[in-house]
Amino acid sequence: MSGRTGFGTPDSSSETPAAKVPSRADGRRRWRPHRQFLDLALRAGRFGAWEWDASTGEMRWTEFLEVMHGLRPGQFPGTFEAFLAHIHPDDRQTVHEAFQVALEEGSLCLQYRIVCPDESIRWLECHGRVTRGRQGPERRMIGVCVDITERKEEEESLAVLAQVTDLFSSPLDARERLMALARLLVPRLADYCEICLLDEDNAFVPVAWRGRRGGRTARVQGLCPPHLRSSHPVARVVRTGRPVLYASIDGEALEAASRSQARLLKSLMAAGYHSAVVAPLIADKRATGAIAVALDGSGRRYGPRHLALMQEVGRRAGLALENVRLYNDLQRAIESKDEFLGVISHELRTPITTIYGGARMLRSRGARLGPEKSAQVLADIELEAERLFRMVEDLLALARLELGQRVEVEPVLVERVASRILSAYGERFPGRAFELRVEGESRPAAAQPVYLEQVIRNLLNNALRYSPPDSPIEMVVRYAEQEEEEVVEVHILDRGPGVPEEDLELIFERFYRSSANASRKAGRGIGLTVCKRLVEAQSGRIWARLREGGGLDVAFTLPIWQEDDGE
Repeated sequence: MSGRTGFGTPDSSSETPAAKVPSRADGRRRWRPHRQFLDLALRAGRFGAWEWDASTGEMRWTEFLEVMHGLRPGQFPGTFEAFLAHIHPDDRQTVHEAFQVALEEGSLCLQYRIVCPDESIRWLECHGRVTRGRQGPERRMIGVCVDITERKEEEESLAVLAQVTDLFSSPLDARERLMALARLLVPRLADYCEICLLDEDNAFVPVAWRGRRGGRTARVQGLCPPHLRSSHPVARVVRTGRPVLYASIDGEALEAASRSQARLLKSLMAAGYHSAVVAPLIADKRATGAIAVALDGSGRRYGPRHLALMQEVGRRAGLALENVRLYNDLQRAIESKDEFLGVISHELRTPITTIYGGARMLRSRGARLGPEKSAQVLADIELEAERLFRMVEDLLALARLELGQRVEVEPVLVERVASRILSAYGERFPGRAFELRVEGESRPAAAQPVYLEQVIRNLLNNALRYSPPDSPIEMVVRYAEQEEEEVVEVHILDRGPGVPEEDLELIFERFYRSSANASRKAGRGIGLTVCKRLVEAQSGRIWARLREGGGLDVAFTLPIWQEDDGE
């Protein structure tokens, strides 16, 4: 022990007088454990022992208690004031009062934090009692301490995980939940927390951050990466799904770090943080973002336990966010289904009414209508029947694609398909002008013939619906190279009212109708949505742009057939 105290343990080396041989019962009654037994018990239990003389302020520790406080054996000064100096500032007054009360009540039991010379913080549990002399209780105490840091940290981890689970069970949107998570972790486990998520383009978006100053804390610049493909350490965490620990962020760590890691560590050091953990937000084995926590120079440092804890926090948060996404998708699907049923019932009712009404008219009054009127009724029936047929085709195509049906492609000469369709449309609409222009060397495209024809017909019907009856419908088939890939472009051009420029990306969404055209034509079809799905199923892409002089240019591409496409 520091101070070399034996806590008044009798010296077992003293010999028993030879004149009196004790009985076995006397031996059991008088035997006292040798000091070595006490030392062995203290070490086996990892206890540190102490003795305090409240009258003089002298305090003596065993060597193991000194080591427990981060001191070398014999380094403790041996005073009560020196003992209090090792107590965490937030616990110091409580510990001092507890020792004073124990002098009066006779026993002591408390838990408190200490600050070691390396600024690390540990938890101790202390038990003591007042010694008794010939005159009764003295102002002296003896006791033991045990390090309970791991137990405390485990309890804290379980408490945090329980709160995280409760947090994500509340009816909040994703951003509010992540902000609440940051508030939970700071200052409980961190001095700074930042959470970033991937958007649809795999770019990172910071959605929540918090520091000791609450909402007034500035974000750590450079902590959130620009894109998933970047070499940024946080992006690597998300790609691999593995967390990373920066236990000590200092000059030595900077020298050992890679260039991308060094940039991150410099950003954290510039903001005053000296230890950090980055963990992925994982849902269904796929990372959707990252959570980073950091500590300032308050003496705390992250270790493997914190790494495992943050990995579990990221897993639970990622799973909760995925559940939120699935729930929102389900709600949108239900709303979309309801809207879909309403729209489709309206769209089906129109041609069915025309067909049914025309058939009844021909049956009941066909003889009195005359040849011209009867021909007109038959033409209306044929037109609406074809419209109904195309609508059912679109619905079946959507259903097949949404079921994940694979599209088998084959070599197809697009201009031949386009020429045949335009010829048929010219016969059906003799008052309209249809023009076909082919640019470049003709080569077969990798396409599904039925789907290709369905796309072209839908685009032509759309152009016919919204363009003036005396304006031409143009089709351009162009063979070109895009992003080092040979493709065939098909453009359908009209002189209709077009759509607002900000809506060009929206026209391929289900049930979209431009507000500018809503009052001009009835119906809310799904033709352009079907076109988008069919083109993408054939490894192409589709887009729209406004034409100079008015009108719309809707175009799609298909890849040129390669010999290995059919394998």
